[in-house]
Amino acid sequence: MDNSYRSKKWGAIECECLEAHNKFRALHGAPPLKLNAKLCRAAEAWAREVAKKGQLIHSAAADYGENIYCCTDCKKFNGSMAAQAWYNEIEHYDFEKSVFSIETGHFTQLVWKDSVNLGVGYKKVGNKLYLVCHYKPSGNIKGKYKTMVLPKTEA
Repeated sequence: MDNSYRSKKWGAIECECLEAHNKFRALHGAPPLKLNAKLCRAAEAWAREVAKKGQLIHSAAADYGENIYCCTDCKKFNGSMAAQAWYNEIEHYDFEKSVFSIETGHFTQLVWKDSVNLGVGYKKVGNKLYLVCHYKPSGNIKGKYKTMVLPKTEA
């Protein structure tokens, strides 16, 4: 695995989140994501807004995909926890139908084949940590699920 992104530029949470994303994407034949500074800044700005409001609400930005996560026990938090929670939605995804569902939208964005850049931002408030991921190009595009959200590849 290429760990060249591990530098003073990115913190542990960003790196752990990226590594988890790429581990899950590889299971579905999707190329690895790369951390993008501009997307990280946007994700961090939105994480601050989400934390201020105390609600998991999506931004109005249409030029990237977005996943939001809240950890209520931050003492044990690491960057892979959000990606794992989103990936667990695979249990509800119907690869035969290959359409959007509110129960699987985080999973489908995580493994969306055409997404290549990732932004990770977070804000801790009290016992809670809010984590936002931005993806570019955006996933969850109607009519594209069959070719962009692939079943697990054989090991």
